[in-house]
Amino acid sequence: MKKIIIASVILFSISLASASAFSFFSNPHRIFELGFAVDAGISNNYFSAENILVKDLVIDLREMADEMPEDGLSFNTKITPSFFMNLNLKNDIHIGFSSGIETYGTGSISKDFFEFLGYGNDDDLNKAVEFSGNATGDAFAFVNASAGFNLFGFAVEVAPALVLPIFHAETSNMKASFENNSKGSISAKATADLVIYSCMSLEPLFDDSVDTEKLLSNISNGWSFDLSSSLSRRIFNTFTFKASSRIPIIPGTLKHSTSMSVTGSYESDSIQDLISDPDSAKSSFDTSDKVYGTADYKICRPLRMNVEAMWQPFGNWFTIDGMVGFGVRYPYTDQSEGYIEYNVGVDAALFNALGIKLSTSYLNQVYIHQVKFMLNLRLLEINAGVSVQGADFGHSMKGTGLGATVSVIMGF
Repeated sequence: MKKIIIASVILFSISLASASAFSFFSNPHRIFELGFAVDAGISNNYFSAENILVKDLVIDLREMADEMPEDGLSFNTKITPSFFMNLNLKNDIHIGFSSGIETYGTGSISKDFFEFLGYGNDDDLNKAVEFSGNATGDAFAFVNASAGFNLFGFAVEVAPALVLPIFHAETSNMKASFENNSKGSISAKATADLVIYSCMSLEPLFDDSVDTEKLLSNISNGWSFDLSSSLSRRIFNTFTFKASSRIPIIPGTLKHSTSMSVTGSYESDSIQDLISDPDSAKSSFDTSDKVYGTADYKICRPLRMNVEAMWQPFGNWFTIDGMVGFGVRYPYTDQSEGYIEYNVGVDAALFNALGIKLSTSYLNQVYIHQVKFMLNLRLLEINAGVSVQGADFGHSMKGTGLGATVSVIMGF
């Protein structure tokens, strides 16, 4: 634990030191405000809206098998609802509070599965063919306070956060087997070993015997602590720089585990029948071998560090901004995974009342191309945006994923 804290403090110090010439980017629209926001998205690396949202849907299984990436089909999901309250005073003084939930999910299916759908199993029609896959999911609840102030011409903001890991789910031995005989009928079976690490025992949920008092008692344990910070400064009248970071200091602990086997099966007279009329297939789904136990699973939100630049060549109404940085998923663990992040955006606002912003980014390992609109009536502000997303850049431009974001802010 001491090594984790020391490493985090060092990284935090580096982020501040590297930002010794930076300032605030945004100008608050109100002195006091409160509101809520929701950001959601789902994406994959192959299936696009233009191929699915058509009047007469035709699925070419062989074309799908030929065009599927070598790593197979991958997908990402996220939803992050939040509530916030801010007090913005003169001289860059800011006090804020926010709370919400962050959920993420990822998964993949091997390319062999789609090659089987496209070309079948001509070598041995009565022999089952097996394919692999994986899936993970995470959920966090957070509460954080923020404070901003002006220090020697630098705008500084610090936001400590208490974070409760709600669950981490992962699969192992995830596989599917298919068999087609000489008559064209198929049978399919999928199995996976699923383990869920959680902040409370899931046994009452599966047994429909929830004890609210015990539930609240369990939630009081296992919190983590992370620290967000930023340091920024306006260099010229039109140019501003900023450095920011979010560094987990103390990881959270999931103290309960639930493991089980998940099995699903389908039978159909042919693949074409399964696609054209899914209800015609005989299906079953079952979970078995549930085992409830204790755990000591350490987890925290992704570590993030970045630098940004903002250019306003024609005044405050028109802004070009860019960000580059990196993130680390599951930091301080043997599952840690680093990745680069970036964002480039252009926005214009008329009298801070009507605004539009276009951006392209790679955030949380997803490519996102977004258009966002703002309507600000001083007492009420609405921001809404839509995006196309994807697990890789080329497919994201084809609409292999969709996202939406909306925030409603009230104040004076």
